[in-house]
Amino acid sequence: MGSILFECVPSGYAKLAALISKEKDYAIFRKFGTLNARNLLHLQAELSDLESRLLEIDTKVEQGDDEYAISSSWPKFAEDEERRAIAQRIKEALTYLVSE
Repeated sequence: MGSILFECVPSGYAKLAALISKEKDYAIFRKFGTLNARNLLHLQAELSDLESRLLEIDTKVEQGDDEYAISSSWPKFAEDEERRAIAQRIKEALTYLVSE
């Protein structure tokens, strides 16, 4: 598919985006450094909290009767909705950090 003629692009953001893609020198974007840093700090705090909560659950499991099965079996792990939800949120947050 060929490129769209600049003159055919509608006004507004569509035209501005076409201009920026056509003339690379016009591509000036704000980095939002302070907001990115703040977001990373919030994410770090959230991960620290999730880590503590997961450790609390693991400690309770360790003190239980079925400790080995629960800590080494995915089906047993998956039965604990809170634990599974915490692990999922940790996975999402860490994936976000790696993609940044």
